[in-house]
Amino acid sequence: MSEENPISYLKKKKVELEKFKFRLENKVTELKKQLEPRENEVKEMKEQVYEMEAELEQFREKCTRLHRTISELKLKLKVTTEERQKERQRVRELEAVLHRFKTDLHNCVGFIQEPG
Repeated sequence: MSEENPISYLKKKKVELEKFKFRLENKVTELKKQLEPRENEVKEMKEQVYEMEAELEQFREKCTRLHRTISELKLKLKVTTEERQKERQRVRELEAVLHRFKTDLHNCVGFIQEPG
């Protein structure tokens, strides 16, 4: 009879362990079910991050092109401003020459009208 006790004890333990195993398996299944939506969420978020990174790269490239365009336009503006200043100076010089010419012409006409 003493041998039956350990066998019956072991059988009881086996049943308890099987019940515990069943509960653990159910718990694991439950946790997997809870984890699946989160994994999908993480996957979606990773895709969003990838799309945002691509958008950011496009934005950076666009900014670089805009900065380059701005630099080119500033350079063109500087050149145009310098050319305009040179043309204004040229106009002032021509106006001065024209004024001297008119003055000289006026003086010549005065000498012609009163020769002596």
